[in-house]
Amino acid sequence: ISTRKPALPVKSWKDSDQQDVESYEGPCAFAIPGNHDWFDGLVTYTRFVLGRDWLGGWLIPHDRSYFALKLRCGWWLFAADLGLAADIDLDQFKFFADVAASMEATDSVIIVTHEPHWVLDPEYNAQELAEENLRELMDTHLLGRVRLRLAGDLHHYT
Repeated sequence: ISTRKPALPVKSWKDSDQQDVESYEGPCAFAIPGNHDWFDGLVTYTRFVLGRDWLGGWLIPHDRSYFALKLRCGWWLFAADLGLAADIDLDQFKFFADVAASMEATDSVIIVTHEPHWVLDPEYNAQELAEENLRELMDTHLLGRVRLRLAGDLHHYT
């Protein structure tokens, strides 16, 4: 179990005595939990993903079920954990709002969630729309910056 993320037990970067994430040049894995991960309150996800530093030879640097990644050319990836409430909690809202405050005015954002509630709500004629906090974040702190939403969870069987 990792107590200080991320621990780098091997020197796998080129000609360096440094042992920190900034100098690590190997593959990294990032994962957000899905609805099945929440059946036990994230216990298994926390143990086997967040509580580990490595997954199949890939470094897992994040220690929360949500994260923000700065990509190239002014792009960011915000990976949100909607949990079982179909929304981000206040800790995530503050985290993403703080990241948004540090972004350049021209930066763009990709939002990743497990379920595509923007598709599911109209399909099921939802009385109350999901993602109230996430929509508030997009309408205020990320206004005009969200260029793409990605999600999984829809299962199409033939």
